[in-house]
Order: sequence, then C-alpha cells, then structure tokens
Amino acid sequence: RNFENVVLGFFYMKSKWEVERSGLSDNPFKHIDTMENYQIEIMIFPQNDELEAYVDSSMNVNGFVSNVSSIAASTDHFAFFSNEADEDAIVRWTSLLAIMDGKLFPALPLKVAAAAMERDIVVFFNEIGVESISLVSREDDSDSIDIPVDFYGNSRFLINHRGPGYETFAQISLADAYNDTFSDKAKGFLKDSILLVGATATGTNDQRPSPFDPALN
Repeated sequence: RNFENVVLGFFYMKSKWEVERSGLSDNPFKHIDTMENYQIEIMIFPQNDELEAYVDSSMNVNGFVSNVSSIAASTDHFAFFSNEADEDAIVRWTSLLAIMDGKLFPALPLKVAAAAMERDIVVFFNEIGVESISLVSREDDSDSIDIPVDFYGNSRFLINHRGPGYETFAQISLADAYNDTFSDKAKGFLKDSILLVGATATGTNDQRPSPFDPALN
C-alpha cells in the first residue's frame, strides 16, 4: 500500500552507560549517515554561534539505534520517539529536539506535524538553548505556527493530554491496514488522518503512565 509522508521512528540513548550496555560503544551513531539529509537545517543562532555551542546541553544524546536498511530506505522522513518522564515516572513533557553526533533531529510528534502540514521546522536559539520552534509555510514565510517550549532551553513541550488512551484514541488492526480490509465506515474515519503504527502488547514494555492513564501505549 502507498502512504504519503511516512515518518520512521527510532530511539536514542541518553547516557554512555546505555550505549555500553547496548554494545555500541565502538560506533554509537552507526548508520546516522543515512539520515543526514533529513536533519533540521533551518536554525537561527544568536551572534555567530553554531550548533556546536550547545552539544553539552540536555538535548545531546550519546547514541541511537536505527532501523534496518531495507526499512529505512522506504521513506524520506525520520524522527525519534524517545522521551524522559518526570521524577514520579509520569510523562507530562515531550522533548522536541535532540542533538545526535553534532546534528539536530526532531521528535516524532514535531516531524509528523511538519510533514502532515507540509511546513518546515525552524528552530530559534538563544544564549542558553532553544528559545522557540516554529512550523513555517513553504510558500509564505510570514505564515508561521509557533510552538511553546520550556524556558530552560531544553526544547521541552508541555503535553495537553486529551484523556485515557483507549477511551480517547481509536485503536485499529494492523492486519486491516496491511490487507486493506477496512469497512467503508472505517475508511471514512481514516481519511486524511494521521495514523500511528506501533505495538500495544504488554510484553513489549512500551507503555508509559500519563496523568490520565497508568499504561498509555
């Protein structure tokens, strides 16, 4: 099946300990060259600064795990889905940017929004880090959607949770998507929608508590 603007997710490792445990110490950014053309390129810095000035910030990560090459070759869009919970393990914020091997990459929600709306991601830096993020129209640069981030330069966005996962977001079968066996009603519901594909099995250990749900997929 053909889908437009497919964004392929990957995860990063924040600490050097995670990199060592994963056996990637020798090459923690293996295959990042396959994604270099898809990093964020529009960045506005104060004075004569460059991204290198911010590599010691909380946005910097020490390694990542890419998709296998056959899957990675299927799209032109990549973004990370890693995130850090608060001290009580509740996910209230999402990090929108990460510096990987000296390059700036977007988080999955930021990249999906940009791809769906066909806008460019523009990042504004100040002396301490990220000051603001905008989604700018490719036809008219005065048409801009500003995304509020934290005041500490960490590119963190406070999530406006909509409610419990299963009660708020429709769940559909991957088999129906793969085999194109949706009913006419389901097809109408899915038209022009953003579809997130992921595992929901408890054993995958990919569930996170939110303010509304103790195990949000």
